[in-house]
Amino acid sequence: MLRCVREAGFPVVATDVSRETLDAVATGDAGVATVDSPAAVAQLSRIVCLVVQNDAQAKAVLLGRDGLLAHAGPEHLVVIHSTLSLGGLRRLAEAAEKAKVALLDAGVSGRQGQGSVGDLCVMVGGPRAAFEQALPVLETYGGLVLHLGDVGAGMRAKLARNTICYLSYLAMFEGLALAETAGIERGSMDQILEHTGLRSVAMNAYLDLRTTTVAYDPDTDPEGAEFAKFNALIGRKDLESAHAFANELGIELPGVSAGIEAMDAMFGAYRESER
Repeated sequence: MLRCVREAGFPVVATDVSRETLDAVATGDAGVATVDSPAAVAQLSRIVCLVVQNDAQAKAVLLGRDGLLAHAGPEHLVVIHSTLSLGGLRRLAEAAEKAKVALLDAGVSGRQGQGSVGDLCVMVGGPRAAFEQALPVLETYGGLVLHLGDVGAGMRAKLARNTICYLSYLAMFEGLALAETAGIERGSMDQILEHTGLRSVAMNAYLDLRTTTVAYDPDTDPEGAEFAKFNALIGRKDLESAHAFANELGIELPGVSAGIEAMDAMFGAYRESER
């Protein structure tokens, strides 16, 4: 996403907790300045896009020591691309309002992970004027950029989209587990899924990661085990946020509860209790 913005001609300032990441950006991306803190980003940028993993990290970037909001003002616009809980997003939006800083939530999804950058779906909530200000930047990496309503609207759409995605993974995992246990060869199942239209782009991405019902073993495949664990944690976070939102709305989503329970198995994440 950073490269898309830079290649569109915008000056870019970047920071990250990983010095290695920043060094790689500074070395490989001419026209990108790197700084050591969100506060320094605020001093050099007016539109700030936040891409982190969870509520705690977003809070640290915006509210922590050397955080963004303490050094920002009415001339700034914060765009949160991370998938957060709606409660966490509300608290950040309230803090931004007190600091007189405009804030958008803008969840992103694509067909093929990083291969979709430049053609992402960007789901945006927040003031219309702020959306119009951010739009030229969002369009550098978004193929579909939608303003869906007030702050939180983008996150609500992202949680709905991710619920459909992860429960599709659950259906694929359980169907393959049934076939494997019943003695149906995986190659035959792949042909069946392909011929009957169930191997979508999203399902192929999942199947590339999760090829067996046996969990990854960190002793023989530490990289695979770590990547699977990361995906399981992200998936559980998103489904737990969707579950909490459903409770707010007063609707029951039993499939979401099942997905949360099955997340480790779905991604083959290694669990210490299995040793």
